[in-house]
Amino acid sequence: MSGSSLKDNSEVMKLVGKVNTSATISAAGMVPPKAASMMGGKPTKAAYMSIGVDGGMSAKVGLVFESGDDAKATKKQLDMALALGISEADFKDIIKGVSGKIKGSALVVETKLSGKQIEKLQGMRGGPPL
Repeated sequence: MSGSSLKDNSEVMKLVGKVNTSATISAAGMVPPKAASMMGGKPTKAAYMSIGVDGGMSAKVGLVFESGDDAKATKKQLDMALALGISEADFKDIIKGVSGKIKGSALVVETKLSGKQIEKLQGMRGGPPL
């Protein structure tokens, strides 16, 4: 089976340039139209992420839309969800560290959690230790 190299795909390489490839987990790619339509809201055409784990966790996720207006509409939904979460005492300290910014046609969401915040989440949901 022959094919072109991922390095030849300029759209994907542009996304790869936005991730921290030395993070614990990083990924970038185009979202297939069928998958994008299943998510609800405005369809995402591409996504990228970097997640670092080192005594805590930091995450940066970019969702790329067809237009800046689509990204803004999605940010509005995110802001409403975060406002609801902040009203919950258990989640207030965790959610207030989440930020969403519009960069062109992308919504970039970033957060950082300390080891103590992760432990709190695990205790609340009975989750496994990281």
